[in-house]
Amino acid sequence: MCFWVESSTSMKKLIFIVALLSTTAFLGCGGGGGSSGGTSGVAVSPSTTPAPAPVPMVSIFAPGVPFNLPKHLLFSGGNLYVANQPDILKISAAGALLQSYAVTDPIGIGVQSNSIFHTGKQSGYDGVFQLGNASSLVNLSASNNFDGIAFYSTNMLFVANATNVLVYTNFSNSQVINLTATPVALASDVTKGRVYLTTDDGKVGYINPTNPSAGITNLTQTSPARWGPLQHPNGLVVVSTGFVYVVSQGDASGNGGYISKIDTTTGATEVLVSDSVGSWGTVPVGFCGPTGITIDSTNENLFVSNSSCTSNYSGYGNRNKILKIKLP
Repeated sequence: MCFWVESSTSMKKLIFIVALLSTTAFLGCGGGGGSSGGTSGVAVSPSTTPAPAPVPMVSIFAPGVPFNLPKHLLFSGGNLYVANQPDILKISAAGALLQSYAVTDPIGIGVQSNSIFHTGKQSGYDGVFQLGNASSLVNLSASNNFDGIAFYSTNMLFVANATNVLVYTNFSNSQVINLTATPVALASDVTKGRVYLTTDDGKVGYINPTNPSAGITNLTQTSPARWGPLQHPNGLVVVSTGFVYVVSQGDASGNGGYISKIDTTTGATEVLVSDSVGSWGTVPVGFCGPTGITIDSTNENLFVSNSSCTSNYSGYGNRNKILKIKLP
């Protein structure tokens, strides 16, 4: 408590009566040299605990659609296209199945001039088809073992093959870029003049579309860490904000998948969404052998295709499903 007492000389003196709070702590009153407004003279530091970071929102997209080992996918014209087995599915942004196209073993899918193209088999050989057309646009060959595809400009098509990338001009005159690993996914970055590709040895590289014969330039490095680390990177998508999102499968069984966000200028990599590693390791995402990844036109929602994983893994209940992940 504090009291003001008048002295005989009419000068004010402040008398402090201090209440003992503990053997080591005391409370002071306001007065000359204390805090204004009668507050305590003991400074209180603001909390240094950071506010919790926003968490990605994960949901099952189109839960009523019968997916079976979905592979690559893309978002175009407000709809999601999924290379399912054994068809290409067209699904609205609201999750309604709009159309199903019967296709044999589709894996890669891409868009050029608002037309959808995909890989598939004809007479047992892999080819590239325009959606709804059963005739292959490229030569069928027993050596074809197609995976992801990507278009660059209006006439160049890049196709991931068994141990190489095939580069087509107007669906012909293929040029072979040989690799030391198996290519999986491809994505064009027109801003930087690159076509990125992932390989099954955990790397991302790029092809210069103006000089494909120069081969692959590896981007993934460990010291300092750039464009990784990745574990069986199965899919990637480029966004206009200067980032690439890569989905890693995890181990060989499809357990432990995650999404990496990579700055295309610096190569700095952040594990953005994961069941087990990185910043979001405690978020129950529910990956199960994730394969394909795409993003909607707002750059706000990622879509990831789940295939399969081991039955005792936490994400097993989400096998054969599409995850919708709203970015924080």
